[in-house]
Amino acid sequence: MDKRDFFIKQFGLHLSEESDIEIDEKNIIRIINYKKFEFEFSIEELNRGIFLIYISCSNCNETDTEISSQNDEDIDSNSTEKSKIDFYPKIKEIFEKNIEDIMNYHPFKAYDSYDNYVLSKYYPLITKLENKMRYILTKYMFIKKGKEWYKDNIPDIVKSRKEKNENLLYTIDFIQINNFIFSNYLNKERENIIKKAKRKGINTLDKNEIEKLVNINNWDLFFDKVFFNIDKDNLKNKWAKLYKLRNKIAHNNHLKQEEIFQIQNLYKELYEILEYSEFLLQDEKYIDFLSSFNMFQNKCKNEFDYINDKNIKSFYKLFDNGSKLYEDLKILFQIKNDLLNKIPKKITNETINKIEKVFKRMPNNLGKYSVNNNENTENLEIKEES
Repeated sequence: MDKRDFFIKQFGLHLSEESDIEIDEKNIIRIINYKKFEFEFSIEELNRGIFLIYISCSNCNETDTEISSQNDEDIDSNSTEKSKIDFYPKIKEIFEKNIEDIMNYHPFKAYDSYDNYVLSKYYPLITKLENKMRYILTKYMFIKKGKEWYKDNIPDIVKSRKEKNENLLYTIDFIQINNFIFSNYLNKERENIIKKAKRKGINTLDKNEIEKLVNINNWDLFFDKVFFNIDKDNLKNKWAKLYKLRNKIAHNNHLKQEEIFQIQNLYKELYEILEYSEFLLQDEKYIDFLSSFNMFQNKCKNEFDYINDKNIKSFYKLFDNGSKLYEDLKILFQIKNDLLNKIPKKITNETINKIEKVFKRMPNNLGKYSVNNNENTENLEIKEES
């Protein structure tokens, strides 16, 4: 028996001892079955004692078709996709271990189609998020600052790397998106205030000017309202994590199983966030309404003892059903809930101004109200006395 036949025989014996693996022999080709997947392997002797081992998945195209029919957003829940991710690293480890046991040296990798599969599957998802983010940022800057927005709203760390123009957000590197949103910078208005303070003295500045001396960034100026359902640090951290994973794929590095799951989870979370931001950009008044309503809720929690975290989401129910205050609050809460569920609404300036008017009508104390279940604010009921 030559070395090649010996290797085939020994390799088959070793693999047959592994759980979940079945082996069928077809002349010099063996079929390895694992769950839905069928692998073929064959061996070519390049030189004396040097073998090139071919291992290929014979039915992966069928499973690829099944996966591609799924929505990108649901990729992490696809059982076939998860089977591949679970099995590929495992079968590679088994092959390498058994080859090393038989040949007494560790095999080197000439080509790995699994890594190529991962690259082709997950890099487009990251690119999709990247392009969606660039679109949202660019659109909102045009909305808020006009076609020359780039002249006064770019942090120095971004400005130094690219020529300033209206297409800047489509030309900067992936990680520079984070810097554009979150890095502090000195704009012309703040620069003029500093010049005034140096020329006339800081005591000449009014309250608004002093507040503007604080470092500014585009998140605080613009995007905290656009990315309504995520906080600053959370978005910043998720984008930085995605950047590291993107670099591994872009530089053809092997992704560990847990890193693939990280990409899937980040994609699902960020896609949902960006999709909602796109919805809000359909009408700038959606953003204005939700921003005003959030401030309204926070002011209510701060000003009125009878409103707390438990009942803030629907505290209009605390008031007498049928009263003007109850009806106005109910309408505002319904608009908010519709927007949160991406249901288009007609929002006017009058609708937004109504939020402040309702706040002014909120009772400062319960003097002219009768209260039921005062000790349990979750079931608190406030009725205006006649």
